[in-house]
Amino acid sequence: MMLKMLTDPVVWGPLLGILMIIVMMLYYTYLFMHNMAKEEKSSKSTHDNEDQRFLS
Repeated sequence: MMLKMLTDPVVWGPLLGILMIIVMMLYYTYLFMHNMAKEEKSSKSTHDNEDQRFLS
């Protein structure tokens, strides 16, 4: 049954569509996490500079 379903060309459209949605979700998750890591680094260095000014 599954093999017959996979040989049907009509099934490939929705399968490729679902695959594209999953790939886009993974890509945007990666971008979100990557950008948050950059912001965290920059805000941490900003806070460190403020702490050093306050202590001196």
